Amino acid sequence: MKWLMVNKYDEVLNRVDLDADNRDEAIEHFSGIKQLSVESFKKMWRVLSESELESFQRKPSSDGEFGDWLDIEKS
Repeated sequence: MKWLMVNKYDEVLNRVDLDADNRDEAIEHFSGIKQLSVESFKKMWRVLSESELESFQRKPSSDGEFGDWLDIEKS
């Protein structure tokens, strides 16, 4: 499973493909890279799966910048 280390703005800083589906193992992996305890690591970064990050990211609207509310305002 692909795991991503992200900052508070959900910017991907590092990624790893681990055999395990366990988030705790991914956190231990990234905290080892940063040479921090798990508790210190969790205060600064998050670990998400690739699918979790995709679900958080906003999908662009096909209606353009203003969306449906502009049509409602015109009526």
